[in-house]
Amino acid sequence: MYFYMTNNKPSKREELKKANREQILKAALQVFGESGLDGANVRDIIRVSELSPGTFYNYFQSKEEIFDVLLDEIILDIHNKSRKSWLKAWRSGHNGNAMKDAFEDFFNIFQNNQDYLYFFSKNQHYVRDLRYNGKINGIVEDLERDIEEAIKLGNLPSFPVKFISVALFGTVFEILADMLIHPGQISIQDVSENLASFFRGGILSLSLSTGAKGGFLHKPPPT
Repeated sequence: MYFYMTNNKPSKREELKKANREQILKAALQVFGESGLDGANVRDIIRVSELSPGTFYNYFQSKEEIFDVLLDEIILDIHNKSRKSWLKAWRSGHNGNAMKDAFEDFFNIFQNNQDYLYFFSKNQHYVRDLRYNGKINGIVEDLERDIEEAIKLGNLPSFPVKFISVALFGTVFEILADMLIHPGQISIQDVSENLASFFRGGILSLSLSTGAKGGFLHKPPPT
């Protein structure tokens, strides 16, 4: 009788494929951060990656394809790094420093990874389309689900969740733009504290507003 042991360790070929892919994505992040999708071309990415054209085309067929993959991976990375802080913020209620800490943790992702900041800045048109092309649906749905759960638990007052989530995303993108336009001049701690105060106040005011209906604020129909 013979026993065969499975070996879960990746082969050298698999390790090389993974390393090549990561090298190409890293090069693409740099190129798209410098030139944007519209100004970049595949030759630029190949040159920065220091791999051969044949190796590049083993993984991606166009700059649009690699841009799409890169954007998905950036969004997933940001989501994974920030969600724990936001969960803590919503579960702690509208008081305390948890919301400030969540904003601070989020902005520090970009502060500690300038390539993300440049990528978002040089591709603002495509980044702003994220709400319409479905790429951040998972983040938005998790955000709204987490807030609604906090409301059910009594940690937050009832307020129009979708309205606040839209306002949250819009505000954050504008702050990120300022961080790039004015490098080193934006205090992440001050911005986070101001945003936390602003959203805590907005949540409380909307929870008391008779105009807060469902997902958005609805005006009464004209008479």
